[in-house]
Amino acid sequence: AFRQQAMLTEDDDNREERREERRRPLAPMEMVLPRGKRVFEVWPILEGRNRFFCRGLCITGPKEDIRFNMCTWLCILVPSVFYFVVCARDIAANVHWLLPAATGLLFSVTLVLLLLTSCTDPGVLPRRHVQQVLRIEGDIQAAIGYECPRAPPGEPAPVLSAEQRRLGYKWCETCLVVRPPRATHCADCNSCVLRYDHHCPFVGNCVGQRNYLFFSAFLGSVSCLGFVVVGEIAFWMMNDFTEASTSHGQHQEPVDNLWVLVAAAVIGIPAGILGVVVLGFFLYHFCLALQGRTTKEAWTGKITVEGPTLFGARGPKLTPWRARIPLDAPVVTYVNEDDPFSTVYTRSATSSTAASQASMVVDSEVEPSVNGDEPVNVV
Repeated sequence: AFRQQAMLTEDDDNREERREERRRPLAPMEMVLPRGKRVFEVWPILEGRNRFFCRGLCITGPKEDIRFNMCTWLCILVPSVFYFVVCARDIAANVHWLLPAATGLLFSVTLVLLLLTSCTDPGVLPRRHVQQVLRIEGDIQAAIGYECPRAPPGEPAPVLSAEQRRLGYKWCETCLVVRPPRATHCADCNSCVLRYDHHCPFVGNCVGQRNYLFFSAFLGSVSCLGFVVVGEIAFWMMNDFTEASTSHGQHQEPVDNLWVLVAAAVIGIPAGILGVVVLGFFLYHFCLALQGRTTKEAWTGKITVEGPTLFGARGPKLTPWRARIPLDAPVVTYVNEDDPFSTVYTRSATSSTAASQASMVVDSEVEPSVNGDEPVNVV
């Protein structure tokens, strides 16, 4: 019993160490970005948990979202495929062909909106390491409208003014950037997202500034699709549209397809319930959009700035996922973990010999010279 208690205590200690390891800021000494690689290829080195497809054109959430995302696809495809395979031909023959055609169009729009929500950059704010290596700090500051201050010597984070804190600017210890108002670090994707609403595993992505419109439109579209498909299946069942199809103008005798009716009930009833639930989510987000609130703001009650959400500007994509790490990019590492702005820039030489590379140390009061030979003090 004593041995088992000791083992349990050791497991608890190890579990707590793993939790502290996940909570700690990134260790730049571990981040050596290979030259010539694209940003999406080196994103796992930076401990980002997003997944990429089509060579960085599509970005989704972590792999833990796969099973939830598969549930979404099954809930859409199973009732729709049953309708098109079993019911659509009879409804077109007995009602009007435009009804299945309109349902097919709505089905296509729903799938497109789901893909746009799942595979669109939600507004990921590039980590400071990426900004320094790609030399895009100025572009990020211009796009967001703020300048990231430097930390005082010996301080672990930059000091924000009272006005900046009041407006909602915060320092992210993981991404090492100052988050603008309404941005939040997503624990699932391990990335900062602009105008963060929530992380939705059922669409397999964060819902933020650049895909919130797609997400809201998807909720409305899938709600309409659910009611249309379930309504037409119910109409088909009530009118006993279980006849064999008309062939060459000759009507054939009805066929007893009891199993088809049972399958329609088993598929249609859960689909109808899910349609009501999704409709509730759509109305909830529509009300939030009218109030100019995100889901996080509504749940936490913390509101720093006012502004539109659904009807706001998407803004440009800030993280250039397909950009290549320059061959002369500096290798950025921390001198110590307590001062994230004390960095070592090692500029790669154009020749193949490592002896010709120049190194320079930069802290909050020192900047590198143009040729990289010696550091230059900033007055």
